[in-house]
Amino acid sequence: MVKELTLVSDQAEWRHWTAEGKCMRPPEFSIITPQNDVILEPNQTVELLFKFSTLRDCLTHFQAANQIQEVRTQIVPRKIQICIFESKSRPHLVMDVQIIPSSAPIDQTFRYYEPENSHVSITIPPFAQLNFPGISAVVSDPSATCEVDHESNVITVETNTKSAPEISALTLFIYGDQFKEKILATVRIEIYAMVAVFSQVRAGVGQQMSLSLPMDRARVVQLYSEDFRQIYLPSRKNTTQYRLVPSSVNHLSIVAKMN
Repeated sequence: MVKELTLVSDQAEWRHWTAEGKCMRPPEFSIITPQNDVILEPNQTVELLFKFSTLRDCLTHFQAANQIQEVRTQIVPRKIQICIFESKSRPHLVMDVQIIPSSAPIDQTFRYYEPENSHVSITIPPFAQLNFPGISAVVSDPSATCEVDHESNVITVETNTKSAPEISALTLFIYGDQFKEKILATVRIEIYAMVAVFSQVRAGVGQQMSLSLPMDRARVVQLYSEDFRQIYLPSRKNTTQYRLVPSSVNHLSIVAKMN
């Protein structure tokens, strides 16, 4: 798991936060090594800057107490201990930090319908003006990835869908700078896994196929299509409703035709 509480040791980032007034300017920006070692001269002091950042969903104490099992993708209010040691491994300072996480408001929700158990690449619609030179984005699911085209500011997310009819829910955080100080938008992405039928169709020739629909009780379903000139019922009925027989496997015939 990615560390959520970190010591700011990168010189460029430290300069950024110092310029923003988040901490006092150190004697030298090089006194902290990449291994988080602080090198001080005699009688020299420095103000250290810690940063906490998480992509996990937030739970309150009440929600955490009523949850059956811990979920690593969720975070609850917690206490973190920071220990600073001297060069001889003797404790110099021990302090507790109380973390009370809060969820960012969702600015937009986008829903996608994709084939189950497949790798998908989705493009976030341009819902806002994101003309920032240092725009960056991260996604909450550690198994998903996102990329930003800095010429067009188009954001693409790649992930895997679950088995139908499960829903994959991700949160996309869009920042206006590389240090994730200015959050521009928080986007909710919902990917609905659908059972898919793949078929090769000759141009101009209709091909009939069958969908198997097991039913435990009687119901009426309706056929929806993005284009009824390409996917339709064989009889070309005015209605697309189909009555299913209970306690059996119903076979729904459809025709696919590409002009």
